Amino acid sequence: MSHILDDKENEQALGFTIRDSLARAAKTKVFAGLEMFLTPHIQPGPKDMRTIVECGGGTIATEEQALARMNQTPESRPNFYVVSCPIDQMMSQQFMQRSIQIYTSEFVLSAVLTQEVDFESNKLFAAVSAPAAAARTPSSNDGGDQRSGANTPQQPSTPLPASAAT
Repeated sequence: MSHILDDKENEQALGFTIRDSLARAAKTKVFAGLEMFLTPHIQPGPKDMRTIVECGGGTIATEEQALARMNQTPESRPNFYVVSCPIDQMMSQQFMQRSIQIYTSEFVLSAVLTQEVDFESNKLFAAVSAPAAAARTPSSNDGGDQRSGANTPQQPSTPLPASAAT
């Protein structure tokens, strides 16, 4: 006999049903076809997050692969994303300037729970479109829009540290 956890209160609060999540999980892996780069200070940590993403069918980019993706056109990397946190904002900025979307760890964890990837929620930093990034100059550094949560400060790029998730 099959037993399925029944938690209507939390399902309603979180906007999903366990039965639907299990049905989706039986059909396909939630992160199939997606590649992610994990910054070093995310929580759960990069090692645990890597396991979660890979169990969901996704792949994790090494530092070298992430740098290569940054230099590709947006059209040639449609399924590449970065999972980061506010501490890693300087590192994330390089990706934002190349129109790569940055998400919080909750992006991954919510997808595992619901077995659906929601690309509109849990964005950490807004990606800067290529023309907008090119138009910025050091004198136009406004520190980003702190009120809206769209933190896109314009500071000089820094190379990825060797401690980034591999």
